[in-house]
Amino acid sequence: MKELIIIAFCALLLAACDNNHNVNAGGDTLEEVVTNVKRDTIVINDNYAAYINENINTSVYQKCCICYINDDTIPELCLFGSCFADGTIILSQHNGVISRRDCNWSPQYIERSGLIDDGYAHSGLYGDKIIRLKDGAFEEVLCTEAVWHRGDTDHPSFFVYTINGKVVDTLYGEDVNEESCTKMNDAIKQAYSSKGTSMPIYKSSEGYNYVLAKSFRQEATGWQFEYMGKQYPAKVPGFIQDDLKRNGLLAAGQNEDWIRERVWSYHTSINLKDFPDNRRFLVIGGLAGVGEYYVSYSGEETGGVHGYFNYVTSNDTFDISYPIERLDVEIIFNRSIAEKVDPRYDIPMADRKAFAKAVSRQDNWRWGQPLPQWGIWRGVFVTN
Repeated sequence: MKELIIIAFCALLLAACDNNHNVNAGGDTLEEVVTNVKRDTIVINDNYAAYINENINTSVYQKCCICYINDDTIPELCLFGSCFADGTIILSQHNGVISRRDCNWSPQYIERSGLIDDGYAHSGLYGDKIIRLKDGAFEEVLCTEAVWHRGDTDHPSFFVYTINGKVVDTLYGEDVNEESCTKMNDAIKQAYSSKGTSMPIYKSSEGYNYVLAKSFRQEATGWQFEYMGKQYPAKVPGFIQDDLKRNGLLAAGQNEDWIRERVWSYHTSINLKDFPDNRRFLVIGGLAGVGEYYVSYSGEETGGVHGYFNYVTSNDTFDISYPIERLDVEIIFNRSIAEKVDPRYDIPMADRKAFAKAVSRQDNWRWGQPLPQWGIWRGVFVTN
């Protein structure tokens, strides 16, 4: 039956567990659910881990890998049984809901196409099921089968071929070797192999162990900002205008044009001595305005990160799985730095401006300056 499709197999996508995925920042997205911890182990957090705890016999399904079957940013998780008969379980996540498909030992897929080929062969039965993964649901779009029937001394053995349960051919004797796959092969090409290059989800010599990890999150607190050489407490998430008002530095109705002309510096420190996991990510949840940030870390290992932001960003994520005890975070809002910002951070401001009408002048209206809200609009935190 494996003569049905002639395809070029690519390397298994276990390397997809890189460190560039975004983490789940406060429940708004679930973009990061699987993280590569070390070369032979994957740690599984959040919804996948909860599903496995409740529904999977982990003594049987001990190996896994991740791959991108559909075209969203959340990887599919594939669990492999301890023997051929256990097969493969594919889990997908959509809007926080887990969908499951039980497959045979060696399914294949076309990356980001949403298509899986679940081929099987046993006891004279050979088949392929083409499965589509779309909007979190697995749907069987094609089933082709060849069933071998034993003959007798007067009649040769024969195969009966079906597509989606309908008999399309019955072949005897030598015809089986030359013509048996034609109609089924055409059907599979149309439904599957014409959409791209197929890859095996798993090879017998590969696969990662996994552990189910509890999620931890440590917020950055104790924020301060600087104004006229003095330090004032800041509230994060929040905006510069709000911090000025809370500290009596901006009266209601006062002109705010000057705010965007100044340089504003926010800073805090995060103590990591008691963080319960060696695997850690720093997430700068969201920045609005123009400027740059500096993060320095100290402990057994020292270093830091630096980046720019332009208008609106979210979920800048950094792997800080080092022997460090403290992070010092400084975020600087500086309008004059706009021309230096890397273009990849440039998110147009047009639909984010807040315009204010000036006082009416008898027969006409005059529009005031745009007043963009600048600030740390989502939290900064460390998570595993």
